Amino acid sequence: MFRDIVDDVVRVELLPGVLAKVRVIFVDGSFLDIYWSPSERYSLHYERRHIDGRVYRHDNAPHEKHRHISTFPKHYHCGCEDNVMGSNLPDNPVKAVEAFL
Repeated sequence: MFRDIVDDVVRVELLPGVLAKVRVIFVDGSFLDIYWSPSERYSLHYERRHIDGRVYRHDNAPHEKHRHISTFPKHYHCGCEDNVMGSNLPDNPVKAVEAFL
């Protein structure tokens, strides 16, 4: 399934058996990292820098420089690291991934 667009799926582990994230590598070399911790920290990161210089990421890391965003700590990097706006991504991990895709 999805072999026409997905090249590989890699589990990245912090420690043996402790999943840190899942990386979906697409046939064009771009990739999607999905990280969701038991403590509800998350990052959904789509990386295309080698294609067109763009990166898209929803996360809830409480960066002080994003405190002014109305959805803080939730925020969205749209196209580049410095173009940051509010994120209305659902809190449910499955729904969040569906919305991001």
